[in-house]
Amino acid sequence: MSGFVYRCCCSRCCLLRPFSLVAVADAQDGLEQGQPPGQLARDAGFVVLPGVIRPREGRAWLVDWQGTRAVLRQQTLAPSSTSITRLIDDVAWLHGFLAQLASLGFPSPRPLPSFGGQSWSVADGALWEMVSFLPGQVVGWADEPPMEEIGGLLARYHATARQINLPSQRPGALPFAEVPEILLSPQLEAVGVAPDRAFSIRQLVRQLARDLHDTAALAASRS
Repeated sequence: MSGFVYRCCCSRCCLLRPFSLVAVADAQDGLEQGQPPGQLARDAGFVVLPGVIRPREGRAWLVDWQGTRAVLRQQTLAPSSTSITRLIDDVAWLHGFLAQLASLGFPSPRPLPSFGGQSWSVADGALWEMVSFLPGQVVGWADEPPMEEIGGLLARYHATARQINLPSQRPGALPFAEVPEILLSPQLEAVGVAPDRAFSIRQLVRQLARDLHDTAALAASRS
């Protein structure tokens, strides 16, 4: 897999924009013709490599940093100071977790200290982060690798993650109690989920909502 899970539902829209609009967006995001700012590249010491990476959020590039292939990702900062703080806290938490995961031998992206000793930085109105690149592909519905191998990797991940002491939950994590409300909304169709699959998902989510309600009521009765 690559350093992040890259799947962008808006990449086609970006390709359909007139060039003038793309140029304006690049200027607002601190980019130079769709590339990271030259000063940022010089300060961090990276070189953009050929290749297309489509992140779910923001923009990303395959880069070379001191002989290591890496992923550079950019996320534009929202005007709200609360949103900025939450995003920075979330990235800092994630990079700390990834660093520990990699140090324990799990094949995960490693945060790279490319920004003055840190793996992330705020510049030109955006948050920039860099981790090592792991080649691979999304499994999806492919026949290979077999489910046993996938299950083995997941088991290894959980066994490794249990060894990591975390001070708190990830700041950007979605509270479990909010999952039913989101999955019961029209957002499933908005991201292209087929109607029959959306129906099956909602059946399971309604049961989850009932279970959460019953669990909360049981916990309240015991307190």
